[in-house]
This record gives sequence, structure tokens and C-alpha cells, in this order.
Amino acid sequence: MTSSLHTSRGISLIEVLIAFAVTCIFLAMTLPAHRDSLVRDRVARAISSADAAKKALIETCASDQEAVVTQNLDADYFYIPSAEAGDFISAIELGANCARKSMVIVIWTGNTGASSDPVITLTADRSGHGESWSCHLMEGSLRHVPPTCAPIPGDA
Repeated sequence: MTSSLHTSRGISLIEVLIAFAVTCIFLAMTLPAHRDSLVRDRVARAISSADAAKKALIETCASDQEAVVTQNLDADYFYIPSAEAGDFISAIELGANCARKSMVIVIWTGNTGASSDPVITLTADRSGHGESWSCHLMEGSLRHVPPTCAPIPGDA
């Protein structure tokens, strides 16, 4: 009885090249989505970094219900960007009309990796207490902001 056994000699160069080509194609397909995810994370961190600005507006309106905030100084708020700390905010601008229960924060993001860094507006609810804030995209791409941020109504 003769048995025909093949001895395995490993994998061929063609098999290695095919595996490499498939891996390269997979990476090329997923890289843009990964980049967008990184930008979205950086923008979300910028939005959460605006908590001090929210607090400044809330405290200003709580202490003077007739106050009008036209610049950051009116709310005793100072923002100094810090690239070394991984800060993704270029500037923050506050605005409020406490009598109308209107509070707005505009965030200019920076160094997010987006081709055009998003500009976000946070608007407080009309209760005047700032319990909830809505997020709207003023400039930039929707794919670069968290899902909770919508385009400005009428701009869609």
C-alpha cells in the first residue's frame, strides 16, 4: 500500500502577499472612520470642558436676574487655551440675557484634526436655571460632532 502524503513546506510568498494586500485594503477602508472618531472624541472633550463657562453664566443669572452678558468678563469668566494640556478649544464666548432666561456659549474648537474645526453653540433651556443645554453645530461637519449636536435649525 502506497500512501501519498504531502509534506507541508510552510506558506508561499504569494499567500503572504495576498494576506498583506487584504490587510492594506482593510486599513485603507477603516482609516477615515477612525480619524472621524478621533475628531468626534476631541470635540466632545471640548464641549465637556465648557462646564466652567456654563457655571459662570448660571451663577451670573442667579445673582442678578436682570444681567446681560455680552462678553466673558461680564460673567467673570476667563478662558486661556492650553495646547499642552490637550485642549481642543480655540476660544469660548459667553452671552446671556438673564431677564429673558437666555444663555448661550459659543465654542470654537481647535487642533481636533478636522479639516475645518467645528464651531459649537450650547444653549440653555428657557427655565433660567441651566439644568439642560442643547448642542448645535454652527460650522464644520456633522460627522465630527457627537450625535447629540444637531445643525442649527434652518441650516440643515
